[in-house]
Amino acid sequence: MTGSANEYRIGKRNLGSWTQRAVRPVPGNARGRLAVSKTGDLYIVLPDFAASELRILKATKASGYSSYDEVWTGRNLTGEPLVDSARLEHDHVLSVLVLRSEEKASAAERKLAVLDFQL
Repeated sequence: MTGSANEYRIGKRNLGSWTQRAVRPVPGNARGRLAVSKTGDLYIVLPDFAASELRILKATKASGYSSYDEVWTGRNLTGEPLVDSARLEHDHVLSVLVLRSEEKASAAERKLAVLDFQL
């Protein structure tokens, strides 16, 4: 399979019907993470392996999650991100663990990055 897939958010409406919204094309087979803040806003953490970038999108509860805004882009980051959901719930901090991509580093020399965003 070639090309880009779309990342989807699927939810259930109050009346019991399901909705599906495409977020954006996701290159390759990267898996992102979903995180929900104390206020009910949705954060989507999407890696882009080919570009060594990480993007964070936000959909607000107030908008009914109808649109997604890119709120942060980081470069020289790779790997599938991990989100600390307990910290998000208790401290209102979106904390993301990801690998730093360094051209000349071997697998044993790779470094981790922890990105903390006070919401």
